[in-house]
Amino acid sequence: MLRTANDKRRWDADDWRRYRCRSDGCGWQDLLEVSADRQGPRQAAPAASTLLRVLRAALLLLAAGGLAWGAMLLLEFLISAPG
Repeated sequence: MLRTANDKRRWDADDWRRYRCRSDGCGWQDLLEVSADRQGPRQAAPAASTLLRVLRAALLLLAAGGLAWGAMLLLEFLISAPG
C-alpha cells in the first residue's frame, strides 16, 4: 500500500513501510518497521538510478544535437539551392 504524506514526513521514513490486510472485512493497516536484511539491497539502487538518469540525459542531448545538426544542413541546402 502506498504511504501517506504524513508517513513520508517522518524523520526515519525509509525505515518504515505501510501494510494493510487483504482479507475482506478486515480493515487493518499500519506502518511496520523494515528489517535490516530487507534494507540492504535498497542502498545500491540509487546509484543505478542515478546512472540511468545520466544516460537518459546524455541520450536526449545526443538526439537534440542530431536534430539541430540536421536542421542546419537543411537550412544550408535551402539557402544554397538555385532558384
